[in-house]
Formats: sequence, structure tokens, C-alpha cells
Amino acid sequence: MENPEGDAEAAENAGAQTAARFQAPADRGKALQLDPHERVSARRAAKENVFRASMLKGPLLSAACSSYRVVYPNRKLQRNNNIEIGHDMAKRLRNYFSADQLAAIDALRGSRAMTYLHIKGMPLNQDIRFPGQAGEFGTKSFEEQFHVTDMIAAGLLFLLGSECKSRWPVAGPAVVRTMISAPADAQVGDRDGLDMALRFHQSTVERKLVGIAGPEACSFKVYACLRNRRRIPVYLLRVKDIMAALPPGERDWTIKQLQRTTFERRGPKYDLVDTGEIQREQPVITRSTPEDPEDWLMSFDPERVRTDDDEAKRALRTLRNAMFAARRSARRIVPEEGDLLVVDNLRVMVSRREYDPKGFWEFATAMMFRKRTRMLRLYYGFPAPDA
Repeated sequence: MENPEGDAEAAENAGAQTAARFQAPADRGKALQLDPHERVSARRAAKENVFRASMLKGPLLSAACSSYRVVYPNRKLQRNNNIEIGHDMAKRLRNYFSADQLAAIDALRGSRAMTYLHIKGMPLNQDIRFPGQAGEFGTKSFEEQFHVTDMIAAGLLFLLGSECKSRWPVAGPAVVRTMISAPADAQVGDRDGLDMALRFHQSTVERKLVGIAGPEACSFKVYACLRNRRRIPVYLLRVKDIMAALPPGERDWTIKQLQRTTFERRGPKYDLVDTGEIQREQPVITRSTPEDPEDWLMSFDPERVRTDDDEAKRALRTLRNAMFAARRSARRIVPEEGDLLVVDNLRVMVSRREYDPKGFWEFATAMMFRKRTRMLRLYYGFPAPDA
């Protein structure tokens, strides 16, 4: 859906730069070093991937969510109610969005060219109270603020053929992640020495790729922006651009290695406790359909994918070098209050970076809003046969 000529040129340049790292045998496996100012492009979202919701229908949608909550007071985003909430809210969203907007959502669900949507001006919960301390996260008084946002996200994921639910296939964990950032709070881990400034990743790598037997990986993610006063960006990098950035002389060999079931994919750790499963004997990439050999699905996080096979290790290093080079093709999205950012988790890598002001006005804004400047709610959508 983006500019094909610009994408092709960017991919060609990225592939040439990555290939330059492998001209000499001594260079094999080395990390590609980029100038800090060239690490990520400033390309904005394509027009086809952005639309603004109706302001006139917004109060009606909010009222529909509130009335639904009155009729079904016990239905909340929990383990057993998510599919019912998604189904009922999807009906309301079909009346809320225009025909063209519904077509864009259908394109994201079924088209391999559309990989994300930026929906502006949704009637999400406003006047959110920030928690006074970490212990308030997940409490009833804190979560009650987001009932409208939660219902809209569940309905949108249902329109995409997904069920909004917890990423952990065990009883009890929260369905939604609330991410709050202040200027001093890093948004990504710094354990990865090769990629500390900006870490592109995909979620639920501890699950299996779609089409492989077992608990399937997250298909879509929804970021609901409830506050972003300092306009902190989110970067999106398509898997297609990464694959195009593989060095031509190494491309076929690297793809063959990444399809081998020699990788171990781990879930992240929270509070020093393993909360995710470990999937062993897994590939990193697979084709979505045999009919389209260039439509790749990927499940990769540089910090959580391991292998003991020497050839597979070399393929991972080549893939990471391609990710470095392809950053110039990344899309820079600045979510504002009331925006929803919907991402195809298996075709796009995401990076939420810490605040990095550039220019006088951004520094001035940083001085005005020093604390609690961004709040995102992250919803995971897993394949739902009934959606």
C-alpha cells in the first residue's frame, strides 16, 4: 500500500549496504555499524494506512459502550468474556466506521500488502488518572478507567479475525499491558549490546508461528494512545523490507537457514520470573502461502531467540545486519491521544523508543511535561476461528 518505487529503491540500497559487510570473509558475522543519525528514517505513515474516525459518532459509540456495560456488568476483558465482548463491539464498530474505513480494516485482515493502520480520533477514555505508585497497576480502581478503550480494542481485533486475550496461556494474567513512560524511563531493554539505542522486535515469540501445530503467536497488536504530550514516536519496520535488505550473495542461504527448526524462542522475564513458555525446534520465518513466495511471516526478537547450531547463528547475525540496514525504511508514527495503532505482528517489527528530543521546541516541550508523558495500552490479538 506504500510507494512501491520508493520501497524498491530503499530495499536495493539497504541490500547493497548489507552486502558490503560480507565482501571479505573476515567480515562475516560482524554487526553492521550505522551512524546514530542514520539509524532510523523519518518516513511517515502512508496515506492509505491512516484514517480519522468520525467525531460526530464518537459520543454515540461511547454511549453504546457504557450501555453495554450496564446490561452486562460482569463482562470485562478476562479469560472467558473476550470473544463475546469482541463480537458485540464489532457490530457497533461496523455502524461507527464508514464503508471506506471498514474496507481498510478488511484489507489489513486479508491483504499481504497492508501491514498496519493508524486510526485517529477514536473516543477513547479521557482524563486518565496516572497511578500514584506501582502497586496501583492492575487494581480495580485503576482498570475501571479504561472500559471504553478496552471494548473498542476488543471489537477492532474481532473485525481483524482475532480474539483479544492474554499472551500467557495460563489462568490469571492480565489481558492488557499498560505502558507508562517518563523521560528517564527506558522503553526497551539494554541487554543487547549490538542494538542498545533502538530495538525492533515482535511479540509472543514464545509461541508458534501461524500454521504450525500448537499455541499460535499473536497475529495483531493494538496500541491505544491515552496520552503522548511529548510526541514520542513508535517505529514500524516491515519484514518485507528486512528480507529485501539481506545481502544478495547470502540471501538464499540465509532464508534456508532461518526456516530450519533449530531455534529456541523464549518468553520475556518480569520480576525475574519466567512467565512465557519456551518453544524449541522452531523456525524464525515461514511463508504465509505457497502461492506468494515473497510474503514472509516472522517471529523474532533479538534478545529472545537462541540457537546452538553454528550455521543458524551465522544466519541470525546476517538477519540482524539486514535489520540494521533496513531501518532507513522504517515508518515513524507519532500517536496522539485517542489514536489506535494496529500492527500485523508477524509482518512488522515494532520499536517503542525512549524520548529523544531534537530541536529547540522539542526541548522546550520536554521541560514543560517532565513526568508521565506517555500512556499506551497494548492489546494482543490471537487467531479466532469464530471471528
